[in-house]
Amino acid sequence: MFARTASVIIMAVLTLSLLSTFSPTTKALATPPGYPHITVEEPTFGPWVFIDIEPPLVVLQPTSGIPMEFSWVADATWYGGTIAGYRYGWDLTDPSDTNDPGWATPSFEPGLLATGPMSFQSGVHTLHIMVVDDNGSWVRVGFLLDIQDAVPVQHLTWGELKTAFGSHP
Repeated sequence: MFARTASVIIMAVLTLSLLSTFSPTTKALATPPGYPHITVEEPTFGPWVFIDIEPPLVVLQPTSGIPMEFSWVADATWYGGTIAGYRYGWDLTDPSDTNDPGWATPSFEPGLLATGPMSFQSGVHTLHIMVVDDNGSWVRVGFLLDIQDAVPVQHLTWGELKTAFGSHP
């Protein structure tokens, strides 16, 4: 009987404790700090949704000379924020440097939602996109583009493909 009474009392205390933690008067304790979620799309490679502040670079292998156009949109409504602006940069020396010359704009712009068409002939390139909300919370996502040589048409014949990849029964 004593054990059951003690467990009921402990459950009541825990319940009251949880209720006070999540009550409207202590909303700041119950709500984690917010930061924007960003969705990036490139028609050839598809969409990505980022929910971390600085996720690892996404590695892509586009073909040489093929135009790519990245677009994005962010959401801060899930924590009551408003998106204040965006910026992006190609081949930044230091993505954390707000004055890096690779940024397309010197500051965040509210309507900056795409890169415009871009193509590379060779090499490894990076694209960084940043979003900031009205509270100063930001998210930076990045793409590493490892440009691949185009496969010459003569290598696309059935016989050469079988030779290159081995024949299977």
